Amino acid sequence: MQLFPILPDDREAYLDRWEEDVARYEEAFGFTWSFDGRGQHFYNLHALVMSSEEHRRFLSAHQQVVDLLHTVQEVIEGHPDLLDFLGIPESLQAHCLRQRLPWLTALGRFDWYWTVQGPKLLEFNSETPFGLVESCLMQPQVARTYHRSLSDPNESLDETLRRSLRDSFVRQGGQADSVTAIVGFPSDPEELSTLRFMENLAAYGPGKVLIGDVRDLSINSTGRLCVGNSPVDFLQSFYSVEWYARDQGGPQFIDCMEKGQLRLINPPSTLLLHSKALFALLWLVKPKLSHQRQEAIEQYIPYTSLDPELMLGRPVMIKPLHNREGLGIIDCDALTMTDLPQGDVVYQERVDAEPLLFPAMRNGRIRKRSLLPTIGTFCLFDELAGFYTRLSPKIVTAQEVCWAPTLVQPD
Repeated sequence: MQLFPILPDDREAYLDRWEEDVARYEEAFGFTWSFDGRGQHFYNLHALVMSSEEHRRFLSAHQQVVDLLHTVQEVIEGHPDLLDFLGIPESLQAHCLRQRLPWLTALGRFDWYWTVQGPKLLEFNSETPFGLVESCLMQPQVARTYHRSLSDPNESLDETLRRSLRDSFVRQGGQADSVTAIVGFPSDPEELSTLRFMENLAAYGPGKVLIGDVRDLSINSTGRLCVGNSPVDFLQSFYSVEWYARDQGGPQFIDCMEKGQLRLINPPSTLLLHSKALFALLWLVKPKLSHQRQEAIEQYIPYTSLDPELMLGRPVMIKPLHNREGLGIIDCDALTMTDLPQGDVVYQERVDAEPLLFPAMRNGRIRKRSLLPTIGTFCLFDELAGFYTRLSPKIVTAQEVCWAPTLVQPD
């Protein structure tokens, strides 16, 4: 991996270009999060660049893991008792086993580290993948403006995403008069930008599309899910179906799905792949899989277990089973019994990424910092449709993170 900076020795010219782009993107895309939670520039004109060989390795890793997860879905369908192991709420278990899409998900993203051995998977974000404004709108703009000699793997990401969402809508019986709600937390400017982008991208036919707040969902007298006073047929959500089931009104929400009055663009079956215990399950069933699948697990999946004794003395990431991505994760250099937290957690071998010296900016000052790239690969129609890379000192958080376009050096 290389960093391709623009104007590396001309700080003032770089900042002028950066501010001009931010102003333009704020107007055109509703882009509102140009700084992270610590006042550092989130958005960057510098590019993370893969060689063509590194790009091919990501394509191969992505496809092998997709095939592996399809195999594991079949294992789970044959052994539904594994749903308890994955921490799936009992009220959702039957829904998770019903007919699923032929693809892993309508909209999902793998998150990887690049290590000395190549790509290593951190998690599959099959329920709530953000980064769409950056990946679909901003990356192509930056690539065309500043990095014309490089190839942009996100060039057609927006159109592929449009087709994937439309495919899920049609396969699940969407009609011209169906109403689709795209919901999240629009009071947050970043999330509102993403929701508006999804609304503009939506290709659900002539049916109505609404933007709504998760907190405005309710059940009316006929048992229909409503956003405000509007009944909806489909839900495109940046809020996991597991959290809906656990929140107030969860039984009524589940009842809507049970009666066929509500369908999800990302159907409940994606929850199987969203579980933090998925990697532990992969290692648990590994001996029963084909040699090819076993090799994929060993090459790409960090060792993970629900049993802390198997991880004692090792550097691990302790992940709460039911939290949102990145929340509550504990980084432990050498696990001891005194480190064990309360509640349901998984213990995942810590992956060491190759750091990158990145010219991060704060309050107009530029200094090179050693950051780790978390490289997301969007999964649409099971293909690697594009990239979303964030750089941070350790675990990606909103407090200390920057985004850079992910481009490829042609052969």
